This record gives sequence, structure tokens and C-alpha cells, in this order.
Amino acid sequence: MLAVLPMAGATGCGTSTANDDVSANDKGSQQLVTAETIAGLKAGEQFVVDLRKEGVAYTFDFSKAPIDFSRIAMVNADGKRLLMSEWLSAAKANGDDLLAKPDQKFRLASAASSLGTLTESERAQLEATGKLTKRPVISAQATEYYCYIVIEIYQFCALAEDGTLVCLTVIIESEECIEIEVEEEEP
Repeated sequence: MLAVLPMAGATGCGTSTANDDVSANDKGSQQLVTAETIAGLKAGEQFVVDLRKEGVAYTFDFSKAPIDFSRIAMVNADGKRLLMSEWLSAAKANGDDLLAKPDQKFRLASAASSLGTLTESERAQLEATGKLTKRPVISAQATEYYCYIVIEIYQFCALAEDGTLVCLTVIIESEECIEIEVEEEEP
């Protein structure tokens, strides 16, 4: 059982293990994860999203090819693991399908400061409310769609195979778009 709940300020708990991992190395880095990143892993190896690392933001870009999220382990503050594919399925079941984003990507971090795009007042608003909607995104479709950035704090928990609860807290940044009616001008 997995639950995804938008909320501010939570900590992780639980157990899980894995042996072969690849993860972002540098504090303060922006890590791009694509289908090619995952395909480059050795058999049995997992890409690790380590939420204990400060200053790391992961961008998952599946615009060119689908990412195998079952080969991505997320690690909480206590070092416990959960497969990203399980979390994405639960998020979808709870109404937030991150794989249906119009730009086919989203960013994930353990702290708002890791995203590097927020002002102090935006960070304060995010921490107080758990959600922040900001600046319109200008795109080629701007005449038919109004797009904006949504940043939310999520806590999600799952029962591991041994029955232990594993909880993770993450910040997700993604693009949302709504279709608008465009009136055509008469010549």
C-alpha cells in the first residue's frame, strides 16, 4: 500500500536494501536522468535518488524515450529505499500523474533550495503551504495554452515487502498547462 500526500515538513522512516547503485556525486548538482541514463546501467544496478544529499536536484526527462522507473531507488533521510515506479503509480492513483506532464519532465529534490530557482519569499510560501504556483511558461503553444510552474512538497509512504513502512519527503517541480480559448481576429 502506498499513499502520496502533499504536505509540508515531514521525515522518513522504514527499511529496504540494495547493493549496486549509481547516484549523483556532487553536492549542489543538477542531475539529468533520461532513458539513456538508465539503459547505461549494468544488469541489476539501480540509479539512486539519494534524498540525504543536500543541494541535489534530479530532472527526469522522458520526452525522447520512456524511463524505466523500476530501476530507480529513492533513499530517504534514514537511508531506507523505495522504488520510484511504486511512488509514481501511487501518485497517479491519487490524481497526480507526473508522467502525463505536457513537457514530459519533472524535477525532484529533498529541499526547495536545491531547485535553485526560488526566491526567499517563494521558499517561505512553499514551506508554509506545501504548494507554490509561479511564473507563466512561455512556449510555442502560448496562444492555445497557459502554462505555469507548480512546486509541491510531497510525503509518500509504502509498506516494504517485510511489512516495514518506508516514508519519503520530496519537492516536485513540474509544468502545468490549461487550454484557453483563442479568438481569431477578422481581417
